[in-house]
Amino acid sequence: MSLVSLLPRWTPDRWNQPLDRAMLDALEPQAAIAGLLGPGPQWTFTTGHMRTLGDMLHAWVGWGRLPVLASPDEARATTGQGDFIPQLVRYLKRIDHLGLIDADFAEHIAAHHWLAADLYSVMDVLELTAFLGATTGPKVRILEIGGGWGRVPEMLMRLFPGKVEYVMVDAVPISLVSAEAYLRAMLPEATFGSLARGDSYQPGSYDVYFVPSWELEQLGTARFDVVINIESFQEMTQERVDYYLGWFDLMIADGGIAYIANSRDYVFTGDWNFPTSWRTLSRHRTPRSWTPDNSTHILRKEVGHFTAANRIIDAAFETTIPTDPHHPAVSTLRQIIEARKA
Repeated sequence: MSLVSLLPRWTPDRWNQPLDRAMLDALEPQAAIAGLLGPGPQWTFTTGHMRTLGDMLHAWVGWGRLPVLASPDEARATTGQGDFIPQLVRYLKRIDHLGLIDADFAEHIAAHHWLAADLYSVMDVLELTAFLGATTGPKVRILEIGGGWGRVPEMLMRLFPGKVEYVMVDAVPISLVSAEAYLRAMLPEATFGSLARGDSYQPGSYDVYFVPSWELEQLGTARFDVVINIESFQEMTQERVDYYLGWFDLMIADGGIAYIANSRDYVFTGDWNFPTSWRTLSRHRTPRSWTPDNSTHILRKEVGHFTAANRIIDAAFETTIPTDPHHPAVSTLRQIIEARKA
C-alpha cells in the first residue's frame, strides 16, 4: 500500500473550525500575568474578532501560506522564487526515506488543497524520523513548544497511526485553543486531554495533550523521546530561549532527539546555549529557510560534552549562509530590517 493513502485529504473548509471563545477568554488573563512563560509582545494582541482557525492562519505560516497549485507569479510574489513549490517537492524527494514521495504524491497534494506549510510538515516528519532511534515505550513520546495549529502532530499521526503520543505547549492562548479545535476535527479517532479543561496529565493517557506554558510543572517527571521547536524561539528573548532549552534538557530522555528549526537573524539574534550533553547530528538549510541564518538543527542528548565538536559543525554551516543580495532569503531579511526602521 502506498503511504500516500495515509496523507490528509483536506477540503476548502479546513480552516473553518470554530474556536472555543470561553476557553480563550479564560486563558488570556492567565497569559497576561505569566511573566517569563507568557507570550512575547508580538503575540499579545486583541482576539475578540477571531472566530475560526482561519483568522490566525497568516500569523502562523509566512511563506507556508502559498498553495501548492500557485502560479510561478504567485510564488514569486510570496517567496521571491517562482519555482518554490517544485523546489520544495524536489527536496522532499531527495530526503524521502519512507517511500512517501511516489508517483501519486503530486496528484494527491494538488487534489486536496495542500499549502507549502503542509509540505513543511512532511519535511519535518522525514527529517525527524531519519534521526530517531529506538524508543523504550510502545509510542514515540513527543513534546513541542509553539506548535501553531498542530500541523506536525497531525502529519505524524496520519503516517504512524497509534505510534505517537504528543504534548503541545504554547504561551499564546489563541494558538493553544486553535490547535485543539483543529486536531479534534482532523483526528476524530484520537484521544485528547487539556489542562485548561481540567484533565490531569499522565503519560500514556492521551494521544494529544494541551498545556499552557505557564503550567509546565503539571507535566511532572515525564520524559520524552523528542522535543521540538519550529520557528518560535526565533521570536523570543535570550532569557526565554535559555529557559526553554534548559527545560527541554530536563524533559528529554537520554538518547532523545531535539529538533530545533529557527532563524537566528530575525528577532532573536543572541546565543543558542544548548546543553553541553547535546551532540549535533545535523545543522542545515532547507527550502523553508526564509532568512540567511536559518537552519534545522537536530541534536541528540548523550553522555559527554560536545561543545567543541558542535562548534565545528556550526562553523561548517556558516559557510553555507547566503550573502548574495539577490538571494530570496537575503532580500527578505533586508526588507524586514528596513520595515523596522520605517
